[in-house]
Amino acid sequence: MESAEVASKVYIQRGHDRRMVSTSIQFPLLDSDFNIVRKDRRRVKDRRKSNLKLIWQENQPIRNATELTIEFAGQRYYFDTNLKQFSLGRSYKCELRVTNNFVSKYHAIISYQNGEFVLQDESLNGTFIEAEDLGKIRIKDQKAYIYGNGVISLGKPIEHAENDCITFHCH
Repeated sequence: MESAEVASKVYIQRGHDRRMVSTSIQFPLLDSDFNIVRKDRRRVKDRRKSNLKLIWQENQPIRNATELTIEFAGQRYYFDTNLKQFSLGRSYKCELRVTNNFVSKYHAIISYQNGEFVLQDESLNGTFIEAEDLGKIRIKDQKAYIYGNGVISLGKPIEHAENDCITFHCH
């Protein structure tokens, strides 16, 4: 057997009882997408990244959006070009709070940069966006422009997040 497939064992003795306790994960295993994992793929996330790339819209012209409306759980938020930052997450310190186990404490930030509304994901599970003229995408540790009308889901796909979806309208 490979050394990665065998978990290290520790023997613990309590009184007259001797127990064997596994101290690490045994590989191979299946991940959440049912792919075979043969080694440890954990990463330490660096939250100090300042120049995250904008995906799938690099060659798009600037649309100069001036208004953004967000609706969630009966609440409506209006933004214009003066928006600095609007935080989304599970923490009570976030402006829009989504209480779901898949949502990180500080999941994403919406800001206005260079004539565009930008959603920056800062989570472990990613953010799912579906818009009429953009289609469906998933971003993780990336930024994405927000255009037109659509839906945002934090942490899980839109199909599985019926009550936790955030709708947006950008003009």
